[in-house]
Amino acid sequence: MDPELLAELPGLVACAIGVLYMVNALVLPRPRGALIEEYFGVERPASLEDICRSLERRVQGIAGAVFLLAGFALMLGWKWVEHPGRWTVGLLAAAVAGIWIAAKYTRASLRRYLREFFAEHPWSFEEHIDTTKEIGAALGLASLPDETVDAYVDRLRSALDLEPGVPARPVRN
Repeated sequence: MDPELLAELPGLVACAIGVLYMVNALVLPRPRGALIEEYFGVERPASLEDICRSLERRVQGIAGAVFLLAGFALMLGWKWVEHPGRWTVGLLAAAVAGIWIAAKYTRASLRRYLREFFAEHPWSFEEHIDTTKEIGAALGLASLPDETVDAYVDRLRSALDLEPGVPARPVRN
């Protein structure tokens, strides 16, 4: 194999990963059925899963751009940097760390958006237990085997930095 191509291979791989992330984020935003439903005016309620997917797509787009830029930097680095091997490992490690941080940011953003919403619009978690479980699952909060609804709701409120045990009012439309 050509040594120059072999030297640029990490950069090409990083570019390919970046393009795949970006394609996944940009080209596959909605299922085909949702587009048809939207065209014909069929309304379907948004789910928390849709919101999570939207945040994940945003992170995937950023991750794709990071890998693409890292790939270009790696290809240029092999030509102009004295010790490109160490630079390659460092840049790829930084890109992976950036994606991990972005994934953590996604969950923190969801938590913040939910906290802001529920602080503004008090919600009866006890009356909407299915939605409460969906929120808990999105935040990584599993229910414990012998846990009561009230205990789970208090843990969820605590995870959202809301006051536990505050009498809830239903949201009015």
